[in-house]
Amino acid sequence: MLERAREILEAGPSAPREMMDALQESRLALERQREMAERRLLKTQNLQKAAEEKERHLEKKGRRLDREAERTVDEAMKELARRADPHLRALRNVPKALLGDFHALEEIVRGSVSKTTLANRRRDFIASLKKGDEVFVPRFDARCKIRKFIREEEKLVVMVGMMPMEVGYDEVAIGEE
Repeated sequence: MLERAREILEAGPSAPREMMDALQESRLALERQREMAERRLLKTQNLQKAAEEKERHLEKKGRRLDREAERTVDEAMKELARRADPHLRALRNVPKALLGDFHALEEIVRGSVSKTTLANRRRDFIASLKKGDEVFVPRFDARCKIRKFIREEEKLVVMVGMMPMEVGYDEVAIGEE
């Protein structure tokens, strides 16, 4: 230690001052780097929050678009069934040789309608219900109490006020309205 002290003293009176200046300069440089690191961390945190918010927004939008697509497909399939129904009824009296083809065509039309994602979800929803539960029926713009299930025809008898009305599963809104 004495040797080091001698070297500093021999270097002249400016050596301790130079060391102090160098230390001060290093301290300031470290302080600037710390501040810069803090700013970068804050910016990164803000970017992460923005990205998470964007992800939530896109997921919500995706779910909404999925529901809209399901409704569009469901409505298109119902329209197909509605338009095909009179023709299918007219063909019920086909000769026996063509009866198998008629039933196959009828199954294709009716089966396609009943296999949409929305139709499956609606059936699952209705399967979870019991007599006395209430469902929203948009056609009546009302919550209606279930009086009876006609499962083989995929229909319900609901009370609209004091009047019992028969509605198809596809007329019942899924979930709460």
